[in-house]
Amino acid sequence: MKYFFFVIISISALVSFAQQELFHNNEKLTAELKIVEDLVYKKIDSLRAKKKISGLIKNQYLVKAALSHVDWMVEKGKFSHIQNKSKTKTPQNRVKLVGGNDSFVGENIAYTLFDIEMTNKKGQQYINKSYEAVANDLVQMWRNSKGHYKNIITKDYKSTGVALAVDFEKNKVYAVQVFGGE
Repeated sequence: MKYFFFVIISISALVSFAQQELFHNNEKLTAELKIVEDLVYKKIDSLRAKKKISGLIKNQYLVKAALSHVDWMVEKGKFSHIQNKSKTKTPQNRVKLVGGNDSFVGENIAYTLFDIEMTNKKGQQYINKSYEAVANDLVQMWRNSKGHYKNIITKDYKSTGVALAVDFEKNKVYAVQVFGGE
């Protein structure tokens, strides 16, 4: 009986440990990224609300443009607003390519690490070990960047699309948020 009790405790400990894993390199990844994306949307709208600016509407074309760019960044291992192909070179090109209106477009990009110790600007060490922590880190980066924050609080932006992707080799979560006037 003691042996059986020990096995149950060991299995329970393994299940508990597995549930603490932040991102999975399998079919759960899409659901996990959706959780973080939803948190990013809410946090961005919260920043806009503090400035008495209406929330952004999720736009399928902007989501597609953001997804296209975030996938490119992970695939190429590059962190840039500009791609080297003319059809997808700029955020405006990417929105137009997926069928959206490219007349008034802005883009925020960021990446953060998960399960790796980092140091913030105040010299404090931290580790992103939750979806909430990853979303907070991404949005805070944009909040602390003058140009990215301007995109967030621009009243003329009415719609947005957010996409995330994970580079498992480097424990990086890349994020792209595209803004539009419609």
